[in-house]
Amino acid sequence: MPVDLLAPNSIDGSFVPRRSATASVELDGEIVLAGGRGRATYYRLDPVASLVWSCFDGSGSADEIAHDLAAELGAPAQVVSGDVMTLTRALGQLCFLEGVACDEGGPPVVQPVALVAGPAASGPRRVVEPPST
Repeated sequence: MPVDLLAPNSIDGSFVPRRSATASVELDGEIVLAGGRGRATYYRLDPVASLVWSCFDGSGSADEIAHDLAAELGAPAQVVSGDVMTLTRALGQLCFLEGVACDEGGPPVVQPVALVAGPAASGPRRVVEPPST
């Protein structure tokens, strides 16, 4: 029986992210993912995005992960939730999550600079900004 896959842009807070079979390596607190079905995909996660990735074990929803991280980091819940959702959708689209319909064709994808680009080419930014002191 075929499994219905979720479109990346329809992922919401109730989605329970689970990492697909993906090779990864940690370098200086950042994880580089390698994988992708049907094409080579490499994606670098900054330290906070690497922390979020480590939570994608299928045991909690995106909302639960965001809530826990906001509490742990002392960051605004709404900001963390939006960033977790952006990361989840991006990784789903790149074939790094189970249960998500992804772009399996096309040329290799390399994201060597940062996890998420800010609005309108404002440059790379962290997924979750640390609290200011």
